[in-house]
Parts: sequence; C-alpha cells; structure tokens
Amino acid sequence: MSQDRIPAALSSFILGNLHSVEQLEILLLLSRSPDETFSVDQIDRHIRASAQSVTKRLTDLVSRDLIDRRLDSDIDVYQAKKDPQVLKICQELACYYATHHSVIIELIYSRPANAMGSFSNAFRFKN
Repeated sequence: MSQDRIPAALSSFILGNLHSVEQLEILLLLSRSPDETFSVDQIDRHIRASAQSVTKRLTDLVSRDLIDRRLDSDIDVYQAKKDPQVLKICQELACYYATHHSVIIELIYSRPANAMGSFSNAFRFKN
C-alpha cells in the first residue's frame, strides 16, 4: 500500500476519524467554508448521497468533535469546527486529497485487518 507517502499525522487522523469517502467529502465541504452552515439537504445536494447516509456521517463527525451542529429555525445545521487544529488538519487533508486522491481512498478502505480480527476474537470460546 502507498500509506508511506501520506504524512504520519494525516494518516493517523484519517485512520482514527474517517470511515468512508462520503464522510471525508462532508468534512472537506464544511471545512472549505468554515463560516457557512449547511443543512442535511444542502450537503446531500453537494455530495449526492442519501439524506439518511449523510445524517449518519454527520452524527459521527459531531461525536468526534470535528464539526459543530446547532438548531436553526427548527432545522439542524452543521458547520466546520472553529478549532485551529481541526481546521489545519482539514486544510492539509484537502490539499493532499486533491493531489493524492486514490492514496487517501485506499487508506480509508484498507484499514488494518487486525482491528476486526481482535474484535471477533473477543467472542471466541477458550478451551
């Protein structure tokens, strides 16, 4: 795999926080316009995914403290986190994704297999 071409901090961020390209695209969309808020429908129109899937990805990003959610006229709206560290890593990710698209996608979808193996091993019966 070409993971060695990805800066270590960026690779760690991706592996620790992003589980799909859809989630990556949402994070990058919000971080490109940090002063703007987006509804699920607006995000859905930008990345062309189902509203249900977008909502799931947004909920995960909020739980990881990477984006903010607030209520605006009875609608949840989402915005990039104002944290300078989050904005910086998102800018680095956007630059790297623009030039190394396939490397980032490969990293997202080729997580270390031992993570799932360790989880499944917890349910094995011991002799």
